[in-house]
Amino acid sequence: MNDGCSVCSPRVMTEIRVKLNLPETPTAVQGRLGGAKGVWFVDPDADDYSEEVYITINASQLKYDFHDEDWDEDAYDWARMTLFVLNYSKEPSPATLNIQLVPILSRQGVPFEAFQNLLEMHLDEDLEQLLSAASERTSLRHWLCSHGLEDRYRDWEILMFDNGTPLSHEEQVAMLLDAGFDPVGCGFLMEKMKNIVTQQCDKLLEKLHIRVPCSATLYCIADPTGTLEEGEVSLQFSKGFLDPVTLTRRECIIGDLLVARNPAHLPTDIQKVRTQHP
Repeated sequence: MNDGCSVCSPRVMTEIRVKLNLPETPTAVQGRLGGAKGVWFVDPDADDYSEEVYITINASQLKYDFHDEDWDEDAYDWARMTLFVLNYSKEPSPATLNIQLVPILSRQGVPFEAFQNLLEMHLDEDLEQLLSAASERTSLRHWLCSHGLEDRYRDWEILMFDNGTPLSHEEQVAMLLDAGFDPVGCGFLMEKMKNIVTQQCDKLLEKLHIRVPCSATLYCIADPTGTLEEGEVSLQFSKGFLDPVTLTRRECIIGDLLVARNPAHLPTDIQKVRTQHP
């Protein structure tokens, strides 16, 4: 389950926070350094206040060897000797099942009813959120920004018909809301919202991105201290994990867990493990 991870000094993470203007210092980053790529995390044996800068690379991270000139301070290529950060550790968000995970879990004995219940729960939560937002113009506009207007901010272009009407249902609703139309009192606007709901449901059924309440998307690393045994993991949250069923916030997860790679292709990409805490 280890796709290549190694340690770096705390000072490296401090520099990353400064360069990326982050609100707090990350504990792990995903990135590339020369011919190596993977995850780097803070060395647990290092002094948090040390100014020493080092980044270690292991064999599973190295995709091609460094060039001879990379070790020459006067001749090295800065691009090969710079850590490029793809992403960094942050507060976890709920995970989703997808078209890869569902067949594997089903093959391993998870009943169809479990997927059905999660899908219905996902749809109920989204529809409840939409119905609540649709009662007021500004709240519906906010819902559109978080659910239906991603293309506008990615491409900075709104596709139009020849008469100037936006092509997508989302943009048409946004235009009506910006013009002052009330979502409850405008039948045409509500008809467009029905089309948006249908699109959202079809997209969910096609891609099977089903939210799992008691789950989290995390960067996982191998235990550098050798404390954990085979099949054991340690999972702790700095700000706690809110259980959506009991609404209890927990700092540590206790019990059996399913750990999955993403993307997943083989049955071994999903494993059942047990938690272990100091």
